[in-house]
Amino acid sequence: MGEVGMKNFAIMRHGPAEEESSSGRDEDRELTKKGRERVKAVAEALVDADEAPGVIVTSPLARALQTAEIVAKAAKVPVEINSGLKPDCPPRKVLEASKFGARGEMIVGHEPSLSALVDELLEQCKVDWPGRFSMEKAMVVGFGQKEGKLRLRYVLEPKGLIWIFDKRKS
Repeated sequence: MGEVGMKNFAIMRHGPAEEESSSGRDEDRELTKKGRERVKAVAEALVDADEAPGVIVTSPLARALQTAEIVAKAAKVPVEINSGLKPDCPPRKVLEASKFGARGEMIVGHEPSLSALVDELLEQCKVDWPGRFSMEKAMVVGFGQKEGKLRLRYVLEPKGLIWIFDKRKS
């Protein structure tokens, strides 16, 4: 995943999911057909850009697990389920659930936790993002840490597969 000597990690929101599951339980909502296609396209873009994760840690909810499995298949990496990564998980708990950077890790989770976490990390990076950060479904935000300094590496917009922020080479 990216540069040599740099600890990189990524945060991904699950792909578009059905509004309601057949069981009526939120945790059972699955990705839609378009959601699976979008996640697959994002996964392929990450692999093509040499930004595939080394391991994926995901929420146990169906839509997040399916997202993680699609990315894992494209990247040929393992998936680990972490029951602490549920939608109401405080942003700091997302970090605690991870060993960010140790293995080129990707976290797959939910709103509003992920946007709040990215906002906190952007502040640490001293990135002046216009307004509050909002994670779109299937969006990926990549960070790196080198010599103790955190930096934003990229934001991959999922609908158009556009690297709307791209500092992977600098």
